[in-house]
Amino acid sequence: MAIHRLLVFTILFWSHCSVRALFTVHVVKSNYIAEYGNEVRMECQFQVEDVNKMKDITVYWEHIGVDKKKSEVAKLFNGSEDYSGQHEDFKGRVKMLVDELPKGHTVIVISNILPRDSGQYRCIVASQGADYKTMDLDVKAPYNKIYTHVTNILTASGQRMKEISCRSVGFPNAEVTWLNERENLSAVVNTTFTRTADLLFNVTSAIRISSVVNKTFTCRFLNVAFQDTTSLTFTIPGVYNMLSF
Repeated sequence: MAIHRLLVFTILFWSHCSVRALFTVHVVKSNYIAEYGNEVRMECQFQVEDVNKMKDITVYWEHIGVDKKKSEVAKLFNGSEDYSGQHEDFKGRVKMLVDELPKGHTVIVISNILPRDSGQYRCIVASQGADYKTMDLDVKAPYNKIYTHVTNILTASGQRMKEISCRSVGFPNAEVTWLNERENLSAVVNTTFTRTADLLFNVTSAIRISSVVNKTFTCRFLNVAFQDTTSLTFTIPGVYNMLSF
């Protein structure tokens, strides 16, 4: 791994030398958004002065996570792909489109997108000079499906209650609001979450009520980062009084 880091440091040094003015890397987009489980194509562009010298090109892609840790995504060294130093998080999920290089495009495709893929990506190119650019990737997983569950419970004081919960899975974390017709019930709601193996948020929001007439409830999951909202409206038999947790 040390030799791979040395390669990066060397290229970054070259990119700050006077040769940088002659060789420049450009980003096609500065920010990408990818959905969980799908794929994303990220690209940098550079000028090609002599196609015959493409066999000497070196391309390095690295990921800088939200925790600032750096990891190798893909590398082309002297015209040949080299995945020996690739971080295990990207094993089997990254493809470099080598055929695009003669056009002045360095392109990677990451498949089966995961929340941990969020962060910055840096593409470094060395060919008759060196330069690099950085772009951001945001991963989202919409809270598409909301599941409800009703449980009969007995409180510590001996009161019989119904606990109604809404649950959904997505990324990033969601804010959950409840409405009883037009009344906002968020003040008496308990919302918790756990993380799945893929680091998605498994969010459960619950409210406790004591029976009294028919009531219609709406639970709403807001993915704040992307302003995506998913709602579910349902009716529970009987009228109820709300109880704070």
